[in-house]
Amino acid sequence: MSLRLDGVGALQLSDLRATFERRSAYYSDALLLARHVIHSAGRTFEEGGQQSWAFLIRTPEAVEQGVRVALMEALGPAVRLEKRGVGLPPTSLTMSPDLLFNDGVAVGDVKYRLGGSRWRRDDLYQAEAFATAFNARFASVVSFATQDAEAAPPLAVGRVRLANFNWVCSETTPPPHAAGLLANEVQSWVSTMDTLEPLPGAVTRGRRRYAT
Repeated sequence: MSLRLDGVGALQLSDLRATFERRSAYYSDALLLARHVIHSAGRTFEEGGQQSWAFLIRTPEAVEQGVRVALMEALGPAVRLEKRGVGLPPTSLTMSPDLLFNDGVAVGDVKYRLGGSRWRRDDLYQAEAFATAFNARFASVVSFATQDAEAAPPLAVGRVRLANFNWVCSETTPPPHAAGLLANEVQSWVSTMDTLEPLPGAVTRGRRRYAT
């Protein structure tokens, strides 16, 4: 480190009393952390006599990506799965579901929370909005649940068929096994999409339908 930092020499005891100038005040957090590390200071969630702070690392995006990748690997090339938005002209607003199946035949959204056996109204409204934006007849919500929890029952809102799936997150269920359970349910759901009539104005490509 000393070779890459100009003007830095060997560590001395007086360095613990170092301060920063006004122009280098942005080093205050780094200096505080350095002193804690040098002193091997521990931290707990209790009141104390020294200043400290913490920050949260956002995890919803990482969880959404993990669920998407797990489903992509399990469903294979026959089902194209991605995250992509669609604009809402003339505004700059977009609709971006976490799961877009086969260019919009179906949409899905990942909720980073424990689900239950009943639909949440906000989840229902958002799934319906995503389906409307892509002119899709199928929408889903993926949430998390313990081993014994049941997913909310499928239902229909107008022409949109909605399904709810749970990633089992119990201590006795390894993540790969949980991913397999979820993938099986989603695969069964996807396989039913060809049994329904296409939307008016939809363009059929092979066995998949794309609304225009």
